[in-house]
Amino acid sequence: MRVSVFVLDFSYDVEDNVPEIYIWGIDENGNRVVIIEKTFRPYFYVLPKDGTNLKQISEQIRALSKQQSPITQISEKEMKYFGTPLKVLRVETVIPVFVRTYREEIAKINGVKEVLEADIRFYMRYSIDTNVRPFFLDNG
Repeated sequence: MRVSVFVLDFSYDVEDNVPEIYIWGIDENGNRVVIIEKTFRPYFYVLPKDGTNLKQISEQIRALSKQQSPITQISEKEMKYFGTPLKVLRVETVIPVFVRTYREEIAKINGVKEVLEADIRFYMRYSIDTNVRPFFLDNG
């Protein structure tokens, strides 16, 4: 189903341990609307030091998983970091505020060079990934 909405703003809340992104807008008839997205999950990237075994780091990261917001997925990804192609780990969790907790704990793991994109607000990450932007008109 396609809905035409002029997006005004985003916010989020956690209901019953599920993050919900609220997309506030105005539909094509001028009605105020809110769209609730319940499937998007917070994530960030882990940049390993050169020569580090990604499976070992993944195991150490998974061992940090907390019951309140478990680490639900760790996957290897290729991305460019300052123009250089690298293998990184994408770490996904459930509750957005736990990204900060995991960021700090994972940064201390031997073999981790840096934790990336853990400072992007949850609803902004959604906006970036989906290309849904407030006050953006797409005439195409």
